[in-house]
Amino acid sequence: MSTTIQKTDLETIAAAGLGRKAKTAHETMQGTAVGFATDGETWVEVVGDAAPDAGPGRVGDVDAAPVCASIAAGATIGGRDFRRIVAGIVPATDTESSRYALGGVLLEVAEGSMLAAVATDGRRLHVGHVQPTTIHGQAAPIVRSEHWQALAAAVRAAVRKLCGASGRRLDAVIDRGTLSILVGSHKPTGGEVVVMTWESSTDDGHGRPVVVRAAALAVAGRFPRWRDIKPAAGSRLTIDVGRVADAVADYAPLHRASERAGRAAWKLEQEEKKRRRQYHGGEYRHPAGLVCTIEGMSGCGADWAAPVPATPVRVKLDHAYLADALAGAAAWGATTADVDATDDTSAVSISAGGEHGPQFLAVIMPMCMD
Repeated sequence: MSTTIQKTDLETIAAAGLGRKAKTAHETMQGTAVGFATDGETWVEVVGDAAPDAGPGRVGDVDAAPVCASIAAGATIGGRDFRRIVAGIVPATDTESSRYALGGVLLEVAEGSMLAAVATDGRRLHVGHVQPTTIHGQAAPIVRSEHWQALAAAVRAAVRKLCGASGRRLDAVIDRGTLSILVGSHKPTGGEVVVMTWESSTDDGHGRPVVVRAAALAVAGRFPRWRDIKPAAGSRLTIDVGRVADAVADYAPLHRASERAGRAAWKLEQEEKKRRRQYHGGEYRHPAGLVCTIEGMSGCGADWAAPVPATPVRVKLDHAYLADALAGAAAWGATTADVDATDDTSAVSISAGGEHGPQFLAVIMPMCMD
């Protein structure tokens, strides 16, 4: 593996997950090249070996990243656990409402315990526990979903361009790396700064490890008391994660096509009403959700059914939420998961993992039955 690359390419890697308006810069010093990028909320830097003919200096300018006044807590986890959090926890955040505390992942760092990552949008909750290799101090910052996504995009771009990896090998290189998380105080705001650094394994080749770092202020706000959101004991069904996920994936495009057709017909109807000067207000709502039972699933808003057991009781679930929950269980390495449900109005839980080691839990509130 070679980490030598053009300085401007390091800027591109750093900005991979920050959008088109990101500001970038690069610097070379003592054989090391660093690319910087920021969108004003997240700061990303990528470190690599400078080209042999590169002279020292800095090109471009970006505002400095927030600085930790003092370190309150820290942890180190494997690259695979980093990918688990991005794939299985971040999708459950709420990035559209004004409830800022729900727009990030709560990270519970406590010395002597597993690292817990939690996200919720008010209608579903994802919780993941991973075993850190090191952990110290105590803190519970809410890390913005954009912070995770920017780091993940930069890491994938770095591994692709600096390590020459793609496909499964790309994921394997990320998994062999480590993610260090530091939480510190931010004097200007009185809040917290979270710095996450992914570093490639030295076993992946020669040269210095690839280093990708992302820093941002933690979300200010109070996260819900997620431990209180525990469904009552009910019936349990062990499902095949892959089979149920494949079935949901078959339904999703059919539902999208049916929704497009239904919306188009509704618009034509509205235009006709408008022409006739009849009431043409309102909003189009297409039927959605999957009616899940122990015998199988049937779709709403699209003619679809699959004889795949999904829940121990008859309940209607948002298919997108179900897909995300199954993806989370799969990210935690589960081929089977336990589904607990009581009735068609109570929360449904999907859990994977044993009493010890990595664990994943998704809790989904059901949709109203027709």
